[in-house]
Amino acid sequence: MIDIRSAVRELALPCPVGDRVKSAIERAAKQADIPYERMKKIWYGEARRIEAHEAEKIQRAWDRKKSKEEKRKWLNEWHQHRAQMARIESLLSQDEEFYSEMVAAFKHGMGRAG
Repeated sequence: MIDIRSAVRELALPCPVGDRVKSAIERAAKQADIPYERMKKIWYGEARRIEAHEAEKIQRAWDRKKSKEEKRKWLNEWHQHRAQMARIESLLSQDEEFYSEMVAAFKHGMGRAG
């Protein structure tokens, strides 16, 4: 289980420069599908208690956000890997006679016909 107030603040991220707290609370409320006024009380620690259904909504929203971040991170790493492989292929292709077997193996490993 996560710390609810910390999760609520993370749901508001990223905050643009000059962002108001009200806007951050609105983003968190929208992501968790909790009314603004209720989210404001949770944000400031004024809620006497957090209902189980509210905690579940916040947890699910936080989990979704973390999952999207992980997917985005993986996709960025994959694109970096592909770019690096393209650079290697380009270097190997500079002297195709000498590296022809390597280039063919490289292309085969990348899933492309040589």
